[in-house]
Amino acid sequence: MNRFSVAAGVAALVFASSSASAADLTGSRIEARLGWNSVSAMDESESGVVYGVAIGHDFAVSPKVVIGGEVAFDLNNAKECVSAFGEEACLKAKRDLSVAARIGYLVAEDALLYAKAGYANGRIRATYDDGVDKIGVSEDGDGVVLGAGLEHNFSGKLYAKVEYSYTNYEADFSRHQIITGLGIRF
Repeated sequence: MNRFSVAAGVAALVFASSSASAADLTGSRIEARLGWNSVSAMDESESGVVYGVAIGHDFAVSPKVVIGGEVAFDLNNAKECVSAFGEEACLKAKRDLSVAARIGYLVAEDALLYAKAGYANGRIRATYDDGVDKIGVSEDGDGVVLGAGLEHNFSGKLYAKVEYSYTNYEADFSRHQIITGLGIRF
């Protein structure tokens, strides 16, 4: 199953559910996240699974416009290794932290189309093993995250979302993600 069929399935589920009030798309929230991740570093790119959590809060500023923010913590399994002559060098994307503001427009009374922008900090780990010694170093990169998504309230406080985000870090390090989220407002 590829990343686009996962996103299409969640989007179909979002629009097939029952209607809720626009007020249910505001307030504090927590969500579990799962999706696809492509990390590029030093002219190499690798894809993998991304998973994590996010917390946020949204406010209605008009009958159709919602603003808010979120903090997200994601882990992933993207890893690239090269082996030759008994030696191995690996590059692995580790965690990603982000703090972003978002603005959304209610496209239906239970569906929010939104854009987000903010700060991100990602970690990448490089290891080298020559068969005798193993050396590893981790580096953090600061960057900017930009994204867009669709969030839908199922009923009561339960919601789901599909989101694309791009993060550009320093030192030729970037990340593309397609995330599905399932959360609850409180």
